[in-house]
Amino acid sequence: LKLRSPIAKFTTSDRGGCLPHCEEFSAVESQSKYRWAFGDGTYSNEKSPKHCYDVAGNYSVSLTVTDAFGCINKEIYNNIIEVYPSPVSSIDASTFVTEITEPTINFQGISDSDVKQWVWSFGDNGLGSSTLQNPTYTYLNPGAYEVQLTTINSKGCKATAMKTIVVEHKVTFFAPTAFTPDGDINNNKWYVKGIGLESETYQLKIFGRWGTLVFESRDMSGGWDGKSLDGKLVNDDFYIWQVTINDKNGREHLFTGKVNVIK
Repeated sequence: LKLRSPIAKFTTSDRGGCLPHCEEFSAVESQSKYRWAFGDGTYSNEKSPKHCYDVAGNYSVSLTVTDAFGCINKEIYNNIIEVYPSPVSSIDASTFVTEITEPTINFQGISDSDVKQWVWSFGDNGLGSSTLQNPTYTYLNPGAYEVQLTTINSKGCKATAMKTIVVEHKVTFFAPTAFTPDGDINNNKWYVKGIGLESETYQLKIFGRWGTLVFESRDMSGGWDGKSLDGKLVNDDFYIWQVTINDKNGREHLFTGKVNVIK
């Protein structure tokens, strides 16, 4: 009795694609045993295995089958799988932290591949986008923006890079250097003013020439009327003031200076 050699032919799902690429293989006929070699040093004994490639390149795949009588056959499909490299891309910018007074950012798309398409989303709920490699974008409001760049190479392989742009509130602070708490209608209180600050985090301390605490307050709108903690009007002199306050981005600031009391 002359036995027919077992059939070792097989099919593939799509013969390649972009990294990471997974391929489905299937033996054409049922046999007793299967031995797949996927060309990257890995193997399988299943009839219809699924295998994922994590390195770009061309791969030869072989299937060795054994039938119920112990007969063996082997098929090799040379370079049957081609795995394309995905672009490795990143984002650079003229700055990643800015103030709302300077809201224009120059972006740069960087890649090691033959990128054919650059697709930007500037993180402001779809308002801003671009298909330039190096776009410029102006933000309208303070906030933290997740910028996304998708690059597509000549094989259609994609990569995505992300960066955060922070547009901060403008912070300014002003404190007078003197005031006259003499009871007339002019300049009787000392006030500080600011922009981009959270008044509820305000804390003021005023010290005398020798470091003694003279006055303190958490009321930014109340100012200082020149009186000490015991309610008495202080003497003419210079006093050291210290203000701690958070900006609208949640960062604490410390401001200090001198103020002259003149009656």
